Amino acid sequence: MLLSFIAAEAIALGDAVTISTTTSGQIIPAHPSGIPSATVVGVAVDAVSAGTLCRVVSDAGAQAFSGLNPGHRYYVSPSGAYAVDYDTFIVEFNQIGVSGSYLTQIGTAISPTTLKVSPVEPRYVVSGAL
Repeated sequence: MLLSFIAAEAIALGDAVTISTTTSGQIIPAHPSGIPSATVVGVAVDAVSAGTLCRVVSDAGAQAFSGLNPGHRYYVSPSGAYAVDYDTFIVEFNQIGVSGSYLTQIGTAISPTTLKVSPVEPRYVVSGAL
């Protein structure tokens, strides 16, 4: 499904996005620091600045990537909105040195350039438990 939202801040092509809790109905890049910001609604298929319309793929294939490994699941990076595989999530999570973060699956790669977007509810994970 292709949806359209106004961006509350700059969004890059391929960013996982969430609904802003401060700007009603607008989207922001997802971030695993809390439930609201880690709850992904889809993936941006446009690069936009704040205040402009952004198309978002939700529950469909998003051709917004390069270098994906088909069959691998992808998650919101501990550093921000971009998609990373599980092994990269663990490496980044350990590097940033936080005690906990939300692990949010964005979807599964179906080709090197396409992610089948099917967001899953965030799960809280703690350092050393992954």
